[in-house]
Amino acid sequence: AVAADYPQYTVLAGKSYIDQMLRLLEVMFAGMYFLLAFLALPSLIAMINTLAISVIERTREIGMLRAVGATRKQIRRMVVAEALLLAAVGTAFGVASGMYLGYVLVDALSTMFPMEYTFPLGGIIGGIAIGLIFGALAAVIPARQAARLEVVEALRYE
Repeated sequence: AVAADYPQYTVLAGKSYIDQMLRLLEVMFAGMYFLLAFLALPSLIAMINTLAISVIERTREIGMLRAVGATRKQIRRMVVAEALLLAAVGTAFGVASGMYLGYVLVDALSTMFPMEYTFPLGGIIGGIAIGLIFGALAAVIPARQAARLEVVEALRYE
């Protein structure tokens, strides 16, 4: 009755306000997941590019390894191991910074909305798994490229 004189204001009960905020939070998380998927593809392409450039720069080294007896499978494994190492370092930094930023965000929002920081073990395990899978996927093309190098052509490469 009091709010009837003020149409620009909406009176909400506590439960409906919480439900409205939860719906808003769900929409925000959906947007974040979309953003994550949208940014994951360029990062995968960037990692493929980095590994391909590494293979091109080390063509002579790969030729030397093949000349002294390394098999194509060993060369593939070397490139995949490098990719997994890069992915592990990137994932470690990403998880650490994500945990810090998550804590800071929860701490900042707790002044307006009462909430506690909970350790996101499932998210951390998922992030590590996805990071390493992306590393392995990014290594497929450069590893095949490195393994297909002919010994003589690789040794002549400058």
